[in-house]
Amino acid sequence: IITGTAEEVKEVDLLLKQNKYPRASVQTVAPGESVLSLVPVYSGTEIIFCLGALSYKEVITQLQELPPTVGTWFHAAGSRSIIASHSKNAGGDAIG
Repeated sequence: IITGTAEEVKEVDLLLKQNKYPRASVQTVAPGESVLSLVPVYSGTEIIFCLGALSYKEVITQLQELPPTVGTWFHAAGSRSIIASHSKNAGGDAIG
């Protein structure tokens, strides 16, 4: 699942393709919409939050509502990278 504007989603999609990151399918959610409605359908999924049109406050609110089984990634608009940290005890991951 990728949250963001159409332009941000294109940025992320390009980064994923350029870095040969495996993708089964991509569902998108516009800024201001909740990703929670898609989580039960796509259990064990990963969500990429695009920070730009979507504020840090909105992301934090949604993160607090997600089950711990959902992996989260973050892309700052124009940054050419996607990052994640799945554990406070391990180093993070990066795409790009």
